[in-house]
Amino acid sequence: MKTADGFGGFAIDLWSKIGSTLGWTSDYQQVASIPELLDKLNKGELDVGVTDLSITSERLKLVDFTQPYLDAGLQVMINEKHLGGFGELVKGLAEAGHLQVFAAGGLLLLLGSIFLTVYDRRLDPEFHRSWSMGLSESFYHVVSLATAGRANHKPIVSGAAGNFLAALWLIGGVTIVAYITSSITSVMTVNKIHGQINGPKDLAGKKVGSIIGSAAAAYCISARLDVEDFPDIDSAVKALAQQRIDAIVYNSWTLRYIDKQHPELPITEVGPLFEPRKFGFALPQGSPLRMQINLELLKLYEAGYLNQLSSEYFETE
Repeated sequence: MKTADGFGGFAIDLWSKIGSTLGWTSDYQQVASIPELLDKLNKGELDVGVTDLSITSERLKLVDFTQPYLDAGLQVMINEKHLGGFGELVKGLAEAGHLQVFAAGGLLLLLGSIFLTVYDRRLDPEFHRSWSMGLSESFYHVVSLATAGRANHKPIVSGAAGNFLAALWLIGGVTIVAYITSSITSVMTVNKIHGQINGPKDLAGKKVGSIIGSAAAAYCISARLDVEDFPDIDSAVKALAQQRIDAIVYNSWTLRYIDKQHPELPITEVGPLFEPRKFGFALPQGSPLRMQINLELLKLYEAGYLNQLSSEYFETE
């Protein structure tokens, strides 16, 4: 990553440690993508590739690698706040046909309110002369009777017939309330199940972000996921925080680093590591630097420097 002094990060710190021990100085050149980096190394335009570069059989056809300095794998990052909102609830109710039933029930309540308003305006001299006030009061009586089974309005039809009609209206009201409650609950449950991402198996049908040219992007393509490529991890995380994508698939150490550095963002890693990878420095094929770098990597590993550097950078579990 860019810093005020040039570049920084886990791989940069590790490379600087190796270089200082061997008495080397480095001239860092930024490239736009992993494919460009591999191409420049393959052509001998660069001496070493220093980034979060995983060792793969395809890449070994183009470049050499040092021995691995970090064991890793791919992991999924999600937005913790990406829980289906009101819009998704309405969409689910509409797709299930519930909104039409709600509309019919609302129309029935409105018609009952209009009938009661007209009835009271004609027969009750003390009833509101204002249509808005009268209709609102009638609507209150109708809804009260439908949901609570009682209203403080005097009976319109008295005797056994009145009791029978009131019972039918109550049954209809209770049925409507129960239907509304159950339908909303069922849609919310389905949205929650469908919206949960707990690992790579839950990515089907989701919008997944990854980094162009990365091993993670290759995995997304092979898994036939709906993947959107980003030039770097920062832009992918920004899209995730803004809920423009549902998840990110990338190497676990980088995701943990981002999570640790940005506690203000609603992001977290979920699920197990998959597609195990090993990170190494890339070199032109046949590079004479390879043996010296490998020797220093072994010394740093034995001295505990790699574990120390990992704890400084990454959110460990």
